[in-house]
Amino acid sequence: MKKHYFICCTLFMSFASLAQRSVDLEVTLTKPATAELLPAADPFNLQATIKNNGPDTIKTTDTLALSFFLDGSTQPESVVINGQMVQVAASPVSQDIAPGASGNFNFQMSISNPPSAGAHDLCLEVIVLNRSADAVTDPTPANNKVCANVTFDFPTAVGNVKQQATTLSVYPTPASGNATVSINLEKSVPVSFTITDLSGRVVYSENKGTLPAQNNQFNINCSNLPSGIYMLHVSAGTQTFHQKMLVAH
Repeated sequence: MKKHYFICCTLFMSFASLAQRSVDLEVTLTKPATAELLPAADPFNLQATIKNNGPDTIKTTDTLALSFFLDGSTQPESVVINGQMVQVAASPVSQDIAPGASGNFNFQMSISNPPSAGAHDLCLEVIVLNRSADAVTDPTPANNKVCANVTFDFPTAVGNVKQQATTLSVYPTPASGNATVSINLEKSVPVSFTITDLSGRVVYSENKGTLPAQNNQFNINCSNLPSGIYMLHVSAGTQTFHQKMLVAH
């Protein structure tokens, strides 16, 4: 009887250890480079390398989440990649990245609300998330984020896009009970929203009706959402906005 008990415990501990992986993801930014001149309102090329320093493998059941920051802000910038405006670009891992191996990103992007002309710190952060029960952690997040001091320029005269645009914000971050959504509307339009997880599955949706031309606020109950990263998609008239939501209980 004792022998059987020992075998069962051994098997249980083995499966438990398989469900916990640890990786050290290191990010290197190739383009844009420090002091590079970038168009403030047009797409530019971004090239980055991620290296898995181990000890475990980044698997095809994982997702790499890319966020972009300006000038030390903790709020990710909305960017346009492949025609989609996002705050977090989710990139499913297409093949296993073994310890010591690397992978590359190379794509065109633009910043939805262009910064003022001049020098700015542009930062890229990449974190690894898991889409299955095979959990993965990165205990050394300091090398997940890399920055370059670049100069944004308006090659032709354009209006102040940032002031003309309708704005959206979500707080607190992370949220536990309720998250407050603040949307500033230039005119009265119908507003609705959906929340998706990083796999694109809709976890909540609501139609707010027609909201007035002002700064509108409403609450989202996050108590039934598991802790994690979500995307908030807000439709305001003919415009659609996307923003990351963090939930932590």
